[in-house]
Amino acid sequence: MTMGLGKRFLRQLGFWSWHCAINALPSFLIAGFGGQLFDSPLATGAMVTGVACFIMGYTLLSMCLPALGNRQHLVGKALHLALRFRLVISLASLGPFLAMALEPQTSQALLFVPDYWAGFAAGLSLSLIVDITSPATLESFSYILAWTLLEGLILSLGLAMVAFFCLLGLSKQAGNRGFTSCAPRPANPLDRGR
Repeated sequence: MTMGLGKRFLRQLGFWSWHCAINALPSFLIAGFGGQLFDSPLATGAMVTGVACFIMGYTLLSMCLPALGNRQHLVGKALHLALRFRLVISLASLGPFLAMALEPQTSQALLFVPDYWAGFAAGLSLSLIVDITSPATLESFSYILAWTLLEGLILSLGLAMVAFFCLLGLSKQAGNRGFTSCAPRPANPLDRGR
């Protein structure tokens, strides 16, 4: 029994909304503590828009490539293992924020948060392209949105790498049949005479 397209879309949208919201939390906290994100509704709106873009992108990608959402398929299994790993990392990343709330001088703990480094790389990359000497640029919706999208892309590439290594492990576990069909090969009619 197959699920209807609309129902499948809503299911994927719900899954990716939950996943992206939880995994964006460390980035929001970094921007809130260090970048005064919560002082500017425009900046908050830009980050929320960036996360919404990823939610829609992942939803559409999983709709176009059904193997990504199928946990019976090796690619789907690998992706879900990588997503669990990312979820654990995101939840563990909340520890440094708790330490900062209890003792503000412990900001060095952020160095262990992957979102910090992804945001740093995104900001550095944008500074090579955009003139950041103007405060108006740094506070603009488009700049913060671009920063959020670039940071999300960096984190997504990391997730893809983890999923790839999970896929290699699962493929090996399946007896190196991971990229082939389990059905026997059809007989070649030219081989009958041999």
